[in-house]
Amino acid sequence: METITLSRCGKTEQLSETAFSGDRAKRTAAGEIPGGMGPESDPENLRRVLDSLDVGAYVADMKTGEILYANPYTREIFGDVEGKICWQVFQEGQNGPCPFCTNRQLVNERGEPARVVLREFKNTRTQRWYECRDSAVTWFDGRVVRLEIATDITERKQREEGRTRKMRLESMSVLAEDIVHDLNGLLSLSMNYLSLARLHLPPSHPVLKFLDKAEETFLKIGELCARLFTLTGEGRPCLRRVSLDALLLDSVRLFLKDSQLKSAFVLAERLWTVRIDENLIRQVIFHLLQNARQAMPEGGPVTIRAENVFLKASEKGELSAGAYVRWSIEDRGIGINPDDLPRIFDPGFANWRGDRCRKSGWGLTACRSIIRMHQGHIECRSEPGAGTAVILYLPAEKDS
Repeated sequence: METITLSRCGKTEQLSETAFSGDRAKRTAAGEIPGGMGPESDPENLRRVLDSLDVGAYVADMKTGEILYANPYTREIFGDVEGKICWQVFQEGQNGPCPFCTNRQLVNERGEPARVVLREFKNTRTQRWYECRDSAVTWFDGRVVRLEIATDITERKQREEGRTRKMRLESMSVLAEDIVHDLNGLLSLSMNYLSLARLHLPPSHPVLKFLDKAEETFLKIGELCARLFTLTGEGRPCLRRVSLDALLLDSVRLFLKDSQLKSAFVLAERLWTVRIDENLIRQVIFHLLQNARQAMPEGGPVTIRAENVFLKASEKGELSAGAYVRWSIEDRGIGINPDDLPRIFDPGFANWRGDRCRKSGWGLTACRSIIRMHQGHIECRSEPGAGTAVILYLPAEKDS
């Protein structure tokens, strides 16, 4: 389960008299609570402590789920929740107590506070990750309640997922490198055998046309090997100074020829030049346009933008500070599911489903590899039903 980044509300709010002072005053007057209890038993002291926390904290009745107290951090995210039921407030689509509720683990067989349960979960309402410490405590009216303190760990989880993706990509790169070397060796042998076969056949022999077809097939396999070399990082781009706007105009018009897609260009008047391998960047452009066509099978507009930007250090991934050309390809297609969006650059992940479109799941991975070879950055923004934008950054040679 997951969430948005939580922020302190920065304002003091009074808790209900029933939850704290009022209830305690009544019970003190009735002699249920000694008037000389220490400060650690004072509801106002507890309120000040929990209110000061830079994390979420709330108290809920373990039988009914009623929220007896929520600190300002929690109220900033979920609103005024005191008096409401916890599973109705904090989660989406719940028709009863949450299946992961820790109430039973917090007390012993006599119903007394027993242990603290530490867990991580992604909140379904805020879509952020939390580390939660749940414990049973005796409330000021004598009943046992659940106190939950939740720390937002979304950024940490994202870093962990990034490391996992990097390790997976490195493993796949090693495997792909071995496969490429083996394929290249087999291709060389196969082409040699084809040449030997031609030497033993007259020019008019009918088998020659089949040898020609076999050679075409081997050449296509060779192209696939070249793409794998790019993916593993073994291939090195052949860089030269290029005007990116001219490459975009030429590539898009070539790809969209006789297509139902309609292109629109929004390009800066004096776009800085970039040092790139034209063939590799053209592959990226073609793949992104292919994605746009698959997202809009009935046709539609594709917008290509490009502009000059200055970036600060680490403003975009691991890019260093400096001048860049930012360009994007945007469609108005079906979009990408939010759960799939963080995975679209993963090796082998295919976002498209069904017979309408079959994909290997390596296209965007190869695009990212190519852009990284150019010391650039690639990212994607998408909304289901509204379209997708892939934004790319390439280091620029700023005109003097």
